[in-house]
Amino acid sequence: MSNQNNNQKDEIIQEGIEKGIIKIEDDKVIYPNGKSYNFKDPEEKVRARVFIELAVKYSYPVQRLDTEVYPPRREPKLPSDIVVYEDDAKEEAFIVVETKAESTVEKINEALREGLGNSNLLSAKFLYCVCGTEELIFDLKTKPSLSKLSDFRIQTVPINYRKIPKYKYKRGDPKWDLQKVDFNEL
Repeated sequence: MSNQNNNQKDEIIQEGIEKGIIKIEDDKVIYPNGKSYNFKDPEEKVRARVFIELAVKYSYPVQRLDTEVYPPRREPKLPSDIVVYEDDAKEEAFIVVETKAESTVEKINEALREGLGNSNLLSAKFLYCVCGTEELIFDLKTKPSLSKLSDFRIQTVPINYRKIPKYKYKRGDPKWDLQKVDFNEL
């Protein structure tokens, strides 16, 4: 992973701290729901970054985001890393997010399996898997099976409960314009 990519991720974390979305104290990240986790865990850094992006980049209200959500009837008990809810009471799941620190095939498959299971149990409309540098977003409105999930992949996370965007990039918009990358990232 390049230094530029690491710097962008660090900037996102810093922005989240400055905006009061998260706090970092004694190697713990503290979310607005009061839950705290070990920030030295590489997967926790991914979750914190995605949590901040959901609030800042995708405009979801922080009070509708939750971490470590255990779906009903799930055995073994595998919580969703983040859930974006449609309501303040946190009863209607909109997006289930599964994060992994690495973007290996094994970790991606694990994230898809866990994320789809949790999404189905929570009746979420979208699944967002972030594994290291890999981001996969799926439209689950038709309840696809794991074997057919790739047919329902979409470009990006819907912004603030809107329709699915047709394009991921937008010229001239700092959040959505194409970014320069190092040759090693290609």
